[in-house]
This record gives sequence, C-alpha cells and structure tokens, in this order.
Amino acid sequence: MRLSNTTLSLACSALMLCACGGGDGGSSLSTQSATAAATSTSSNAKVQAAAAAVTVCGANSTSPLAGVRTWMYQLQDLLTDAQINALDAQPYDMVVVEAGNTVKTQETFNTAGMVTRLRTKADGSPRKVIAYIDIGQAESFRTYWIDNQWKVPTATKPGVPDFILTVDPDGWADDYPVAYWDQRWQDLWLGTNGAVAQLAREGFDGVYLDWVEGYTNAKVVAAAKKAGVNPAKAMVDFIARIRAAGRAINPQFAVIQQNAPELIDAVGAARLLPNLDAIAQEDTWFGGDAGASWGDASGTDQGASADDTQWTIEQLQKHCAGGLPVFTIDYALTAPNPKTVYTASRSLGFRPLVSRVALSKPTTTPPWNY
Repeated sequence: MRLSNTTLSLACSALMLCACGGGDGGSSLSTQSATAAATSTSSNAKVQAAAAAVTVCGANSTSPLAGVRTWMYQLQDLLTDAQINALDAQPYDMVVVEAGNTVKTQETFNTAGMVTRLRTKADGSPRKVIAYIDIGQAESFRTYWIDNQWKVPTATKPGVPDFILTVDPDGWADDYPVAYWDQRWQDLWLGTNGAVAQLAREGFDGVYLDWVEGYTNAKVVAAAKKAGVNPAKAMVDFIARIRAAGRAINPQFAVIQQNAPELIDAVGAARLLPNLDAIAQEDTWFGGDAGASWGDASGTDQGASADDTQWTIEQLQKHCAGGLPVFTIDYALTAPNPKTVYTASRSLGFRPLVSRVALSKPTTTPPWNY
C-alpha cells in the first residue's frame, strides 16, 4: 500500500528534522519516576487528544492490544525490587520484559511475582505485560542451553545440536540463528510443558517475538532449501503454533512480531495477519550499535536513510491496513531526535517508543508530551 501525499509529507518533514542535532533530549529517570503517578491522568489525556487527530492503527480491532497507546521495552537490569519498582512507576500501558528465570543463574527469580506487580499502573488501571522471546535464535545464556551437550557454531560450521546454524550477523554475542522449523527447537517452546505455556501460566499477557527476520538469513535459507522447507511459510507456521500454545492457557494471549515487515509480502496478508496481534519495528528513524551499553553514545542517534524510513513506513502501513496495531521502537537521545520520532510515528497512527539499544532502564527520553 502506497502512502498518501499527506502522510508522506509528514514523514519526510520528520526526516528533515533528524539532521538538526541539538542538546540532550532526555529528562532524568528519577524525576520521571517520582512524578509518573501524579501526571499519569493528564499525560494520558494528552496522548489520547493527539491520537484523536489521526486514525490509530488497530484501535478498533479485536486485538487484545487495541487499547494500548504507550509502551516501554526493558530487557536488562530488572531483578531487584528497586529496578522493578522503577519500571512499575512508569505510566505506560504496556511493558515488554524478560522472564528472568529463563536466564542461567537466575532460575529462582520470581517471574510470576514480577508480572503481578507490573500488571497494575500507579493510577490503578491495568497494564499489559509482554514477555520477550527470541524464536529465531538460540541464546547460550538461556536455561534451555545444555552446557555439556550444546556447542556454539562458527561462521562456517553449525553448532550442536545441528539446528544451531551460524553466528549472529549483527554482532550480538551469545545469539545463534537456528533452523526454527526443526522439531527439537519447536518442542522447547510448544506443548503443555513448553516455554510459551509456562509464560502464560506466569501471567504474561503475550509474547514479543524477536528474530522473525531469521527467515531471510543466508545460512537459514540454505538450510531450509536443503530440508525442502519454505522459510517464510515455516516462520508463519511457527508463529501460529506459538499463539495457539499461549491461547490454550489464556484465550487473549497476544503475539507481537518484531521487525521483518516484509514477511507480509512473502506469504500474503491473509496468511500472516490472523496469526498476529501487533507488529513492532525497530530503527524506523534511528538505530544504534548492537551490544552498546546504556551510556554508550553508539547505542543511539544513528539515523536511517530517507529511503529506508519510507520503505519501512510503507511496509508497516500494510499491517495497519489489515487492522493490526503497529508499535515503533527507535534508539535516540539527542534533541530533537526523540521528538521527531514521536511526532512522525504518531502522525502515521503508530504507537512509538524511543529508548537506547541496551534496553536496560526505563527510557530517559519519555514522550515529550507526558
């Protein structure tokens, strides 16, 4: 679906702002946390007023996430009471977090207790709590990785088990693309004792699927061809099974696809969209280096090209046209970049967030109209 001239002009105006630079665009975390409860009502009113001017993607859909307007994404440093409280104090409608007990040495972490705490905002209203999972890569720090049996791959040789195909192409340590159609891999996630059912039982409202784009990885494509598998269709089939596993526990269990907005072209909207409850996209306007720490400047403010941004917007609009909520996550700190993202994303009917690549704290660049 092509964008209208009006939509394109809004997006291009935002892109022109990206080059303006400026000072620090963030407010302090402590100030935001201290005032979040007091400002939540007025902040939400501002967000709703802004959203009223545009049609918010999926706002009238049957998706369990249709009512979400703001969200936060934190995958690290969420183990202590203080860290959980800092996130819980935020006014966001949805949070995407790790299930801490899936990480080695953290098996006793009370994930269900964390979810219970996060499910209610400071003003008493409900919040969606979504679990991050990587379905396209094996992560050697996860509890499913058996140290004395599993072995990491190299750039030229698969690991053990042999469904672990190669190293991460973007430089993320401990992440290894897999043949996700392999039954051994799917068995870790599916069924009554699988990871997805466990997450649903712990109270998560859904899952946030990373590395869906694995279906385009060269080593994955080669392995799929050898196995006689269509990698795009196999990915959608896997997503459908994940959703079914969650909904066997919670009929409103939501599935969010992260990235790979071109998958809709590879398999068709009719095949993909019924298996999703939302899509989230990184780096539409700004990205950062893989593995950068929270304080590392390389983890923010790397502007996408105008062509890449336009292509991404057009792909996301296809999901929007199909009635799906669309979330964006960009990595920016320097003013006016955060405001640029929030303005442009909201003008398109998307639900934006600006943070840093590390995703280790609630963002210090909250929506500028909070």
